[in-house]
Amino acid sequence: MAFWYLGTPQTRNHLRNSLPDNVVVQRIEEKLCVLGNCVVCNDDVALTHTNLDKETEELIEDVLGVEVFTHAVAGNILVGSNCALSNRGGLVYNDLATCWLPEMHIPFAAPL
Repeated sequence: MAFWYLGTPQTRNHLRNSLPDNVVVQRIEEKLCVLGNCVVCNDDVALTHTNLDKETEELIEDVLGVEVFTHAVAGNILVGSNCALSNRGGLVYNDLATCWLPEMHIPFAAPL
């Protein structure tokens, strides 16, 4: 689990105490604060906002154990706002399915 750097020490401790020991809790110091809009991922890959710091991308890769691709979704850099991924597939709106998906060269393990 990765969360934005303004989380307090109490928040981090609460998360660590509430989650199983095998869940990694990592604070990310990033100028872009709404990570749910900036990152979309499954167990294999993550798409990230084109303006995320390289350090943030590396933390996402390390903490989540995924391959990170910096990519806009049909020209929109808020990837988490425009698609959803799981290990069984992904959701995108109709316009993306016809104009953006054929251009993708990212190895999703599930169909979009």
